[in-house]
Amino acid sequence: MAKRAEGPHSYHRIYEEREEKLVSFKFGKETRRVARFLKPCALNSSEAVRPSSTPLLCEVFPHSLQQWPSKVLFPGCKKPQQKWEDWIDRLAGKYCTIWNQAGICDAIMSSKYEIKFNKDLVLVLAEFWSSKTNTFVFDWGEATITMEDLMVLGGFSVLGRPVTKPINGLLLEIVEEMEKKKTEMTRTPAKKAYHYNWMTHFMEQQGYKYEHVAFLSFWLARFVFPSVPEESLGKHVFPIAVLLSQGTRVSLAPAILAGLFKDLSFLKNQALKGEELVSVSSPFQLLQLWALERFQPVLKSPPKSLKPGEPRAARWHKVNPRFSLPDVRRDVNLPKNFQWRPYAADLTNWKHGSYYQASKLCFFDKTTDQNLQSYVKCLCGAELVGLEDCKERYLPHRVAMQFGIDQEFKTFLGILLNPQDWVVHPVLPMIVSLFQHGPLSRM
Repeated sequence: MAKRAEGPHSYHRIYEEREEKLVSFKFGKETRRVARFLKPCALNSSEAVRPSSTPLLCEVFPHSLQQWPSKVLFPGCKKPQQKWEDWIDRLAGKYCTIWNQAGICDAIMSSKYEIKFNKDLVLVLAEFWSSKTNTFVFDWGEATITMEDLMVLGGFSVLGRPVTKPINGLLLEIVEEMEKKKTEMTRTPAKKAYHYNWMTHFMEQQGYKYEHVAFLSFWLARFVFPSVPEESLGKHVFPIAVLLSQGTRVSLAPAILAGLFKDLSFLKNQALKGEELVSVSSPFQLLQLWALERFQPVLKSPPKSLKPGEPRAARWHKVNPRFSLPDVRRDVNLPKNFQWRPYAADLTNWKHGSYYQASKLCFFDKTTDQNLQSYVKCLCGAELVGLEDCKERYLPHRVAMQFGIDQEFKTFLGILLNPQDWVVHPVLPMIVSLFQHGPLSRM
């Protein structure tokens, strides 16, 4: 549990500070200095918990495997449809202020770009997935996609109202209106509210009172919480769309991440059982973006230069990664090929968040700016809550170096958080140490 700092006010520390002998991951050089470790920390090896007792797929599949024995479908990986960019551009002038208020402007703009989905890349990563810790377990340690990655690569908010919190009153009437529109579309010859039909229907009805809600419903169903069956618009997106249309911030990143973790574990377990056909509906193009940013030396797929105002995802617009599966299996196990802090690097037309600064100690409370609040939430262990009763562990202390924070070797083995240790909504202010963000050579 977090301890309180001394002084006239009480604070929770989210890290533990002590002098340790540290080894540079990059150069193997030993130094002794004061180090800071994300809590919880294993005090000795007996407290450490290994990532998984269940074998990883990479321990079961032969390293020379060219094709998975299971056929895997990714129906949640969608390309932007024709006219989608036109719809965005038409509504952006009127609603961009609301999008910024709701924290979805970058996420909407990112959906204009086509990420050439490479199924084999995701399958290689799945071979290293540990369902116990929700991390990829490589020979050199653990790594995973975090809320920071979804915040930067997808533009999704980590702050705000939970996606599962019910709505009521006048907002519920708007939800009912959307459900009515969907029912009307099911009476057409197509019999379903398909994505393209939904988009063209509301684009042609200019001046419709709830066009903005219909637009956000489409965006959520296609790019955020993909509907099942494929290409149909699910009712699950309507309450979220209504809230966002009012400028209400909704914590989309934790819910998306929970779904990705759940589907990675499902994919792994089904493959271990030898299932012939496996289908996972999460937006796995986000995991591909994570891999493209983290394993650039392996993938040999140079990103594009960002233009002023473009979101991070624009770097990978129509970039087609090419590689052989055996080579990638080998290369991801080399520590030199993993980029610990890709978002801290200086790129033309890329604006760092306020938390990517030189070493400093910050005091975090409700008055802290939203960028820093978001980053603090990325650092705190939590139970991620997604749609359809999805709940998954989020254990950032196991991948602390991805946040520029010292990593204990014992924590690579790690310990698991109990529910009472999860820091979701801290009551007391917290002391947050932002350090090591600048000098990447220290990683």
